Amino acid sequence: MDNKKTPNQSDWFDDLMSPAAEEIGPDEHAVSAAGLSDLSDMELERIMKETLAEDSQEREPSLEEVLAPIPEEVSEVSDAEDAPEEVSKDTPAETSADHDAPVRKVRPKRKSGYGMFGLPHLLSTAIWLVLAVGIGISLGRFLWRCATDVLAFGREDRTIYVTITDSDNIESITQKLYNAGLIEYPELFRLYADISNAEETISSGTFKLNSLYDYHALVGGMSATSSYRETIEVMIPEGYTCAQIFKLLEEKGVCTAAKLEAYAAESEFADYWFLEGVPRGHKYTLEGFLFPDTYDFYTNDTPRHVFIKFLDRFEDQLQDDLETHIASLNERLAAMMRKNGYSQAYIDEHKVD
Repeated sequence: MDNKKTPNQSDWFDDLMSPAAEEIGPDEHAVSAAGLSDLSDMELERIMKETLAEDSQEREPSLEEVLAPIPEEVSEVSDAEDAPEEVSKDTPAETSADHDAPVRKVRPKRKSGYGMFGLPHLLSTAIWLVLAVGIGISLGRFLWRCATDVLAFGREDRTIYVTITDSDNIESITQKLYNAGLIEYPELFRLYADISNAEETISSGTFKLNSLYDYHALVGGMSATSSYRETIEVMIPEGYTCAQIFKLLEEKGVCTAAKLEAYAAESEFADYWFLEGVPRGHKYTLEGFLFPDTYDFYTNDTPRHVFIKFLDRFEDQLQDDLETHIASLNERLAAMMRKNGYSQAYIDEHKVD
């Protein structure tokens, strides 16, 4: 059997150290002084194993160790370490080692017992209560003033004349009422006029109004049939022509002569049977039909109302005259029939109606 020496694990170390040993050489004096002898191969091998064992304790953990579950105690400690610490007002905040990581902003907690705008609850409640009461009082006073204007509460008794012309609209009428002191809020009256269609009711003319009238009474007092409308008495002399009558009415403030002439030429007057066949289109076409008499006209009236008053009076007078003539004719006929021996029954049956 071959007695060759088997190489062991320390041969590589002997080969590595042999050149250095030859150059340096053993310090015999130091070794003998320390009481140490030369290290054997076994001792070197033991030292190498101990060195390798210490290095293995500092190696990286294996995959199984990384994936192993973390104990609850270790997890709680880790969470506590990761939780953000409160930053002192006196000490500037320190950022993490990684300057690229975003800084988390912590919202300050609202102090308990404080409401809106950082005011205490009791103070904020008192402020809101004062505001609510103030708004309620202001709104109530405004509504009361509007009601007093609409219903004419608390006003003194004053008679006021207001003249409305054909060219007036609801805006100018409202301004005239405001200037006369009959209303206090023009916008409120215009709103009432729009809702009640007052512009269709109000007529031209001079009206005798009172400061005690509410909105409804004011509109009714300015209507065409209002009893508060100012009137004027005009006497038409017998023998006056249309031109003279129109001029007189203009002087009395009833209507202008130009409006009367235009209406006489343009209107048909179809409601009056006695005007059938009378030529139209002339401003004096009603010559002879304006019966002379004393009339009560409205001031600042319309031409239509003026001519209706004239023609109604002519029709009434014509009817009275016709009835008088018919009665006189029946009396003469009855006398003639009695003279010729006719009975009363026959005479009654042959009267002119």
